[in-house]
Amino acid sequence: MSEESNPAASGPNDAPVLTVAVPGVAGLSTIRAAIAAWDKVKHEAAMEILILSRPDESVPLPEGFRLIDIGKMRLSEARELAIREAKAGHVLIAEDHCLPEPGTLRFALERIAEGWDAIAPSLRPGNRQASAEGSIMIGYGAWLEPMEPGQSTNLPGHNVIIAREVLLSLGDELGTELILGALKMRRLVAEGRRMVLEPRWRMRHFDPPGFIKEINIFWCVGLTVGSFRSRDWPLIARYLFPLAAPLTAGRHLLRTLAHYWRAGRPAGFSPLSPLASTAFMIASGLGEAVGAVRGLKAVRHLIDNAEVKPVSEELVALSDAREAAEGPIGRVPDAA
Repeated sequence: MSEESNPAASGPNDAPVLTVAVPGVAGLSTIRAAIAAWDKVKHEAAMEILILSRPDESVPLPEGFRLIDIGKMRLSEARELAIREAKAGHVLIAEDHCLPEPGTLRFALERIAEGWDAIAPSLRPGNRQASAEGSIMIGYGAWLEPMEPGQSTNLPGHNVIIAREVLLSLGDELGTELILGALKMRRLVAEGRRMVLEPRWRMRHFDPPGFIKEINIFWCVGLTVGSFRSRDWPLIARYLFPLAAPLTAGRHLLRTLAHYWRAGRPAGFSPLSPLASTAFMIASGLGEAVGAVRGLKAVRHLIDNAEVKPVSEELVALSDAREAAEGPIGRVPDAA
């Protein structure tokens, strides 16, 4: 699409349509792959790209990027700062390990023009280990390709475009709601916000290789989810919550197996990936039980252990080489 025919394209003096907040909590050098990926698509829209990290002269930022010095902030605090600093009317709360697919962002911009409060992309795995496939089925199974388009009350917690005014309407609670993306989205649903799935807008999600590392990630997620979910419960309810841990893990696992049958199996996911999902859900369910007992204040810092997992340039290069030889990872042929 030429710049003349693209309503999202504009000159440097125009206000951005979209602000992309890319976290680099572990340092600029860890997110070189994410910076390169966003640099490739920055011409597709009038957008500003905020890098949430600390200054590092050894990692120059491309033209059009802006560094937000987050010091020693936690991830949720850095994201809140980015939302308040954003110049565009819509904000994409990105992950450091989820990369945009070139040529697809324009479909999200069409939805912005239609006035939706939140827009979600379809996702697929960037790396093809059973542990990575098992992980993405748990975290993003409902949005794996192929994904049905249209209005929805079920959007992922991250890699979603949200109207800035909607986020700012949370007031002083914004920082707390950003601790867990999924629970933030549930609140927006409860408020009656208009949300849409746009499968033509695509992103590629990477998980760190290693089964044990994924176990630790889901343990930390469970701790935070359990503590967050039960933060307003009476003490007796929090101590009884572990009794429901098997039911919680089982319910999540059944949903994950359904995602494997719908999307993972047709896309060639490993038969071992559901077994990996089972182990991860056990870790998460146990974490929820412990988190409910310990409370949010004691475990909230651990969520960064689960969310800060930048994809390396080497892993992206391996993925690109495999896709060049075999076709896109995790894409059902009919969804191409």
